[in-house]
Amino acid sequence: MACSLFWRKMKNRNNLTLSSDNLNNLSFDDFSKAVKTLEFDKILNILASYCPIEAAHSKIFEISPSVSAEEIKRRLKETSEAKLLIQTKGPLSFGNIKDITNHLERADKGSCLSMQELLDIAALLKSCSSMNVYFNNINSEGLLFVYTGKIHENKFLEDKISKCIVSED
Repeated sequence: MACSLFWRKMKNRNNLTLSSDNLNNLSFDDFSKAVKTLEFDKILNILASYCPIEAAHSKIFEISPSVSAEEIKRRLKETSEAKLLIQTKGPLSFGNIKDITNHLERADKGSCLSMQELLDIAALLKSCSSMNVYFNNINSEGLLFVYTGKIHENKFLEDKISKCIVSED
């Protein structure tokens, strides 16, 4: 008897159903409490531990959960597409990619780049070529296609650096 009375009362409470309206009406405090309760920071740390790219590693900590039902569905679909891609093609290897932002800024200013900086650029270009091969037959209707279209390669520059500089030594 007490159990059925409890469930009747709970059914009538608005916060029991998770509709997009309820999600969008969450207060900032409720949202922050939920993020802390779910230990989202620990999830980000686990994710970051798998990230081989320095620049992307720091970007991981900018990820935040969404309360938008549409955004949640889109992110879940992206995750499903990525999982299917990994299951069918295997994991994508990024090699030893370094953040070359400073290298490019220096080159843009007319500075000379060191051999190591040039090798870092060549390694990134080689990884871009590998990624394009990996994503070659990806579904253009899928959500991941938006990201793969942003990967540009420069085989000429990659080959030129690799032929001229074998190693920093």
